Amino acid sequence: AMKTFSRTSIFQPSAVTGADGQLLSGGSSFLGNLMWQSLPVASQFMPKVYRPIALEDLALAMRLNVELCDASEAVEKLDYRGMMMIIGKDADL
Repeated sequence: AMKTFSRTSIFQPSAVTGADGQLLSGGSSFLGNLMWQSLPVASQFMPKVYRPIALEDLALAMRLNVELCDASEAVEKLDYRGMMMIIGKDADL
């Protein structure tokens, strides 16, 4: 018999930063790249959902979500706040 997934988790970071704090990818046009590079500054004035997340934190959230989180929903969408709650950094919110 074929086994099915009990849950699908969709991680929705607005942007991901590397160990140096720099964004990991940019836009393909000049305007797109300019807007992308301004995200870390602009996100401070926007809802927390748009905060960049460190690659290490994203990977940790994915791992802990698989290992520890209950599969009560068939599909879950995790934004910045959800990922921070999984890894225990929700005091920052």
